[in-house]
Amino acid sequence: ASPTGGLRLASEYTDLMYLDGDTLQYSPIDSFDFCLNSFDEFGNFEWSQTTVGTGLERAEDIGVSPSGDTYITGYASNNFTFAGLSTQGQFDNLTFLIRVDNTGDGIWLKSAPRLPQSLAVISEDQIYVSGITYQDSVLFCDSTLNFPFEGNGYIARCDSAGDAIWFYDMPINPTIVNAGVYLADNSSDLVCASGHFSPEI
Repeated sequence: ASPTGGLRLASEYTDLMYLDGDTLQYSPIDSFDFCLNSFDEFGNFEWSQTTVGTGLERAEDIGVSPSGDTYITGYASNNFTFAGLSTQGQFDNLTFLIRVDNTGDGIWLKSAPRLPQSLAVISEDQIYVSGITYQDSVLFCDSTLNFPFEGNGYIARCDSAGDAIWFYDMPINPTIVNAGVYLADNSSDLVCASGHFSPEI
């Protein structure tokens, strides 16, 4: 939900997407994309942004800050563009963290090889991302995260520029389907994590 009582909706689609008979987005390439749609407090459509790429792009989680900026984590099988932002020249099979403003214009995009799963937004300076990595050292939000061993769940806090301030890692059981770390926030500025962890945690 937006601060004014509206709604931000991220959804995956291919070809055409319709709402009340109107075409919201069209995918010019035969692939699966995701789009971010904004509606006001009365359900009226405001704006929409969509990914453009040659592979699959999927939104995993979404959060809205008190100022109305929207943050999205997700996965892409290849490079793509979204709201004027691009991952060109970075990774294949990547995950991303995107920030757009209250009108849908892109502010920044961060990407890394197979990292974020869940997202909690408290404020512009308190963006919490969680996920799983099978590598012991990865580049995430312009910072190198070093893990003590492969097969780690993690929680990272990013600032308003999308840079990682700190991270906390924890062992998980990689044999469990959908293993990982999932976040939820509340009005007390607390972030709670849940997931499938190894007994050593």
